[in-house]
Amino acid sequence: MRLRGLLLLLSLLAVLALPAMADRRRTPPGWTKLGAVDGLLGDDWYSKKTRTCLAYVTGPDLDYVVPIVDGLDQSYEVNARFMGFRAGGPLEFYFFPMTDPGHTHPKFASRLRGYTKFAGLALSGTTVCLVNLGSQKDARPYIPWEVESTARHEMNHLFAFQKIQQGGWSWFLEAIAENIEQTVLPASARMGVNEYKTYLNGYQSQDASWAALTAERNNDSVDSYRDFGKLLSSVISFLTAKYGDDAVAKILRAAPGNTVDQALKQALGKNAQELEKEWKQFYGIR
Repeated sequence: MRLRGLLLLLSLLAVLALPAMADRRRTPPGWTKLGAVDGLLGDDWYSKKTRTCLAYVTGPDLDYVVPIVDGLDQSYEVNARFMGFRAGGPLEFYFFPMTDPGHTHPKFASRLRGYTKFAGLALSGTTVCLVNLGSQKDARPYIPWEVESTARHEMNHLFAFQKIQQGGWSWFLEAIAENIEQTVLPASARMGVNEYKTYLNGYQSQDASWAALTAERNNDSVDSYRDFGKLLSSVISFLTAKYGDDAVAKILRAAPGNTVDQALKQALGKNAQELEKEWKQFYGIR
């Protein structure tokens, strides 16, 4: 009886220890289990501070997000080279499941006001962005660069916020972010100058003007936005092909206090109307 009781006690202790052991096993190196976080719902939050960023995610999504967070410092360096300056930080990333991309949490509710239709969202005037994990988390086959490209895109906006506060730049900044996404994609999926020339050659849509791109920036249609994003990105690929890899950095150095048109003229010697004409000729847009 004593032996049976001892065995039962040992079994009970082993069962009680399993959750703690499992939790220790699943906490990756460099990550910290926070539990509850002020302003965020739930009590299963984890965080990791990298050299340039600070990431937050809940336990169920932790394993999925680990490799994405491991790539944030690289994304920072890509952005810094392209933008021509280093953003102050750390840059904060909050990863949420598609069913709750941040709108229910007190920390973000006043900014989002129930808005959920985004893959990622950089909060203007801050160093914070939200990344919607979307349906890719459970997709088969898994596409590893989907969420990483979103994180790099939103990080680019955080950089831009530190350089430009005035209005009128929305479409151009979105063009830069759309273009820098391409640096994450595998070579087979990446679009460069040649791919844009094929895609846009003979393009006759009314959207094929920079004024239309400015208006289209607020379009909420996902299908419309896919074409819109390619048009935007093609503008940046054209500028870097024609005016050098540092074209974007030059424009951003001229940006503070100026309109897009003024910054383009100061940085590249031509105004938006002249550059738009060159862009159309470059891609064969009629």
